[in-house]
Amino acid sequence: MIFLLAKKDFPKPKHLSCMYENDEVCLYLDMFWENTKTGFYKGHEYEHVKIDIVDNVIDISMPFYNQSKTFYNNDTGLLITNNVAFYGDQQPCTIDHFKYDGNSHFTESVIPDYNYKDITFESGAKIIEEKIAERISSACSKFNKSILYFSGGLDTAVILAIIKKYKFPVTINYTTSGWDIPDLLESHKRSIRTPLYNEYIRSYECYKECMIAEPFTAVFTGFSGGIETMRFPMHMRSLYKCYGMDYDDIIDDYDDAYLTYFHLSECLYHWEYYEGGDMEGAREWILNSILCNKEILSIDHHNIIVPWRIPEVPQIMLGMSINDLTLQSFHSTMHKVIIENTFPDAIKLVPERKYDTINKNGRAFTQATRRLGNKY
Repeated sequence: MIFLLAKKDFPKPKHLSCMYENDEVCLYLDMFWENTKTGFYKGHEYEHVKIDIVDNVIDISMPFYNQSKTFYNNDTGLLITNNVAFYGDQQPCTIDHFKYDGNSHFTESVIPDYNYKDITFESGAKIIEEKIAERISSACSKFNKSILYFSGGLDTAVILAIIKKYKFPVTINYTTSGWDIPDLLESHKRSIRTPLYNEYIRSYECYKECMIAEPFTAVFTGFSGGIETMRFPMHMRSLYKCYGMDYDDIIDDYDDAYLTYFHLSECLYHWEYYEGGDMEGAREWILNSILCNKEILSIDHHNIIVPWRIPEVPQIMLGMSINDLTLQSFHSTMHKVIIENTFPDAIKLVPERKYDTINKNGRAFTQATRRLGNKY
């Protein structure tokens, strides 16, 4: 669902087609958009782009918690695009609505307060299960064929378990469990990859990790399952500072956890975190950083579905105690509770620790052994 709106003298973008133009602007799209009475549409209920054109006024709208990283550059005539592979170095904006009537009007995404408090693993798991099921159902109703490539991790295990419980018509492929990126790339069907998708594979790790299927098939993924549920180091460091807790000491306490190696990976040392030490500021920083984390989009006939991308989830997690959040961050306990409540057999498919899939190339393993000795 790639789009680009620009002034007429803007250079034609690669691998996109001009689908509308007037005396002033051109609208470029990737392949396989639906034509509507007033414009174009691509996606499904929870992840889509809707473009309406009435009296030469161009209106582009998306869900506020969308996956589109958007950019513009008034100096070059680039009005708005989500084509990050080619224009990711332009001026960024986090929006869910854009209107052009001769002037550009941006509506920034605003996170509502869902007011989750006193959340336990059980109560949180029930809400998250329902929200994920809604997104799987929406995609299944939109696409005739659906598939989940099981990665061997807990993020896709939750999706698998919910598919099994609700009997969604989704094919499960187990053969990709534990594959590394070279294996995934080798298995990608080059004959059905479009030129634009190839550009994204060359530029972004997430597209290398994502399997593709036959055209017009919905491919369910586990993307966003970690960051939405507060498993990332910068979020926990931000919270621990509010509680006067030492992050490094906590890592030592969880030296054999499922995600210890992830916490010891490069992201711990290079990613920013909120250093203010106040809960209100930390909460706002965390929610905005997750809002801006937009990992992957559908491109051409490659329909990539991200059921974990749910605006309520980070606030559910922030409604938990700091002790429960720590358990989630190191053990992914919320994922395990959802699996136990839906399809417990899925947990048998997941390794005890995630170093196989995170650290096969040794990046984090070196840091982990430096910190923990050679016990692993």
